[in-house]
Amino acid sequence: MTYKDGELDGKRIWWYENGQKKTEGTYKNGKRNKKWTWWQENGQKESEGTYKDGELISEECWGEDGNEMDCSELY
Repeated sequence: MTYKDGELDGKRIWWYENGQKKTEGTYKNGKRNKKWTWWQENGQKESEGTYKDGELISEECWGEDGNEMDCSELY
C-alpha cells in the first residue's frame, strides 16, 4: 500500500487464498477513486463500480452464472 500525505494513494489489489484476484481499485487522498472491481472466488467478475472522491457513481453486478443482475441482490 502506498500513502501520500498520510492518506492511502494508488492502486490496491486483494487476493483470495486460492490465488484468484478478489478486489482491485485505486485510492486518491484516502478515498476510492475511478474503477473498482470485485471477483468471486472462482474468478468470475462479481461487480464493478466507478468512484469519484469516494462516492459511488455507477455500478454493475453479475451473478454466479455470469449474467448481469441487480446489484441490490448482492448486498
